[in-house]
Amino acid sequence: MSASQSLEVRNLVFSFGERFPALIDRETGIPDFDVTLYVLTQLRARNLSSSTLTAAIRSVMFGYQVLEHMGIDFQERIDNGKLFDLGGARSLSGQLLVDSKKAPTGFGQIGYGIDSEARI
Repeated sequence: MSASQSLEVRNLVFSFGERFPALIDRETGIPDFDVTLYVLTQLRARNLSSSTLTAAIRSVMFGYQVLEHMGIDFQERIDNGKLFDLGGARSLSGQLLVDSKKAPTGFGQIGYGIDSEARI
């Protein structure tokens, strides 16, 4: 299983009833730190709905799939301070606009609901 395929969106339900979607590694059960940090500080802080947070997380998941398909290690690029030149950015944007009917099998197949729910 590839790295992006081992990810799922899981709805965490806190004891006080709040639902918080998180991008979880299926193999370890650990949330993706960077995505969780982004959702908490940039989205949840603006009081957006759980479904909006889920949509944002699924978009990130799709981005991870595209980067993996293109053979790009985004974390390595961030660590080295080299993101994309103009050609790389154009190539990436072209891949993000891929028609799901023409995409390779399993590519972009992220669905819409919550994959699972966990009470904490």
